[in-house]
Amino acid sequence: MFTLETENLTSQLFLIIAEGERNVETLRQIISENLEFDPYLAFRFLDKEDKRYLDEYNFVNLMK
Repeated sequence: MFTLETENLTSQLFLIIAEGERNVETLRQIISENLEFDPYLAFRFLDKEDKRYLDEYNFVNLMK
């Protein structure tokens, strides 16, 4: 069985994850309402090596 502290920390972690998921969904809805946004072009912009998938390196390179 978990200690009370472990249960509290786990609950806090799940709340933080849920809040992040809610924020991502809100942003997804806002982006989808923008008629100028093209998901395919955004994907191609991120997939500069033409791997046909994205990984963490694509996002690291975006931040440089």
